[in-house]
Amino acid sequence: MALAGRITLVTGASRGIGRGCAKALADQGATVYITGRKLETLSQTAKEIGGDVVPVVCDHSDDDQVEKLFKQIDSDNAGRLDMIVNNCYAAVTTLLGKDSAQAVDKFWEQPPQIWDTVNNVGLRANYIASVYAARLMVPRGAGLIVNMSSPGGLTYLFNTAYGVGKAAQDRMAQDFNVELRGTGVKALSIWPGAVKTELIVENILESDSDQHHIQAAKKGFEKGQTPEWVGKTVAALLTDPNIDSKAGRVIWCHDIADEFDIKEVDGSHVTSIRSLRNSIAASYMARKVDAPAFLSLIPETLLIPSWLFKIGLWMRGNKF
Repeated sequence: MALAGRITLVTGASRGIGRGCAKALADQGATVYITGRKLETLSQTAKEIGGDVVPVVCDHSDDDQVEKLFKQIDSDNAGRLDMIVNNCYAAVTTLLGKDSAQAVDKFWEQPPQIWDTVNNVGLRANYIASVYAARLMVPRGAGLIVNMSSPGGLTYLFNTAYGVGKAAQDRMAQDFNVELRGTGVKALSIWPGAVKTELIVENILESDSDQHHIQAAKKGFEKGQTPEWVGKTVAALLTDPNIDSKAGRVIWCHDIADEFDIKEVDGSHVTSIRSLRNSIAASYMARKVDAPAFLSLIPETLLIPSWLFKIGLWMRGNKF
């Protein structure tokens, strides 16, 4: 088992990406602490995953509960924590429009408190958890802080509060890494892309709504990845010999998968994020318009050169 003896924490791991990360780490022998708000759900998840999974009830909007979580990890493991995956998030149903009949993409039409709904259990909670994680990692001279983010940190997605939160997640990892320099602890941000979590399957892929944004989202997620695939890319970071080159940066899960030949759960190869066809399709989806029919003629395996893809990303997110 490649990760035997490693102590890891995945926040918000009852289901979705967090569950996928916990499973991948446990499958490789790591001890995995998982958090969520309901013990019954967490315990069921731990039972389904198997291995050394420790469910801990923690509401990440409560700083005292977060501090208590890390005291438990400290006590259980003589101060050892090798990895934290900052994944907790509470705004998915809000962003999918399930909590209100009103669209969430006009900031002035929303209660200003939507900022807290999107960024409290998310951006703020991840900062708090990282503080306590670093207090365990720095004295040992080793550890990895991973922020689960998204391309919404670069370009518009869902709404203003979401984009600002994800951009801050990426910047937070970068600045963490500056302050951690010389300690042996690394921080980075990762972008999974479209993932078929339980909430996405239920509210998007299996939805019978004819709303344009639902139909557009279906096209974006129908070829998405499983949470288990994302988890395997995250787990690979713990034994990555090139982790120094990734520290302080935003890393695509697709690039990790390509580097370590990580396959989907069915054994299939996930198309590179640099696929020309998929990149064009994503640009149309971002503008909320239908993609042209000719896209089907472009092979998915036709890739944009890495240097050109990076320039394109820089131009899309350039604020100067």
